[in-house]
Amino acid sequence: ASVPILRGLTPKERDDLAQRLDSRSYLRGERIIAEGEKNDSLFIISSGKAEAEVKGVGVVRQYLTGQWFGELALISGNPRKATVTAMTECTMLVLQRDDFEHLVGKLGDKLDALRRRFDSAAYSYGRKDFSKLFRHYDRDNSGFLDLAQFRAACRKDGHVKVGDVGEREIRCLYYLVDLDGDGQIGEADWATFLGNVD
Repeated sequence: ASVPILRGLTPKERDDLAQRLDSRSYLRGERIIAEGEKNDSLFIISSGKAEAEVKGVGVVRQYLTGQWFGELALISGNPRKATVTAMTECTMLVLQRDDFEHLVGKLGDKLDALRRRFDSAAYSYGRKDFSKLFRHYDRDNSGFLDLAQFRAACRKDGHVKVGDVGEREIRCLYYLVDLDGDGQIGEADWATFLGNVD
């Protein structure tokens, strides 16, 4: 339930998915994933520590027991953005894309389609205004989008039909866009989702 992309699943759906997890062990210093490689798995650290390193930048993050990495590769299949290496002996729970899509569907295609549609909806007076679009959906002026507001935005400007994207998928997309994991989409989450990051 702490993994954003899985938070939108019901407890039973998460239990079903947990039955499909593979357990893998890595020795200290062993590479888990490599920057630039194509991979479509999500990794959850069951025990141990790992660190992510980007070429030309250095170590960008450390992962501890209970943390995860690879959720974007799980839905998009894009090349890895960092190399992750075991800092101690590690045990990883690995979720394969096929297992995820079997239960949830192909979220990567739907996420890309939503981005394009919101990108088009953001045009205001000849320029993109993602902030104005966010405020348009933030009907109660709370500074956040809750699930109902996100769903309405997807169905209206995203042109997402119920037959194409079900409620479970909308929930998964919502938690995927909620990058900081606080349970609601803030304007910074929204801007990052739409690729409007300085």
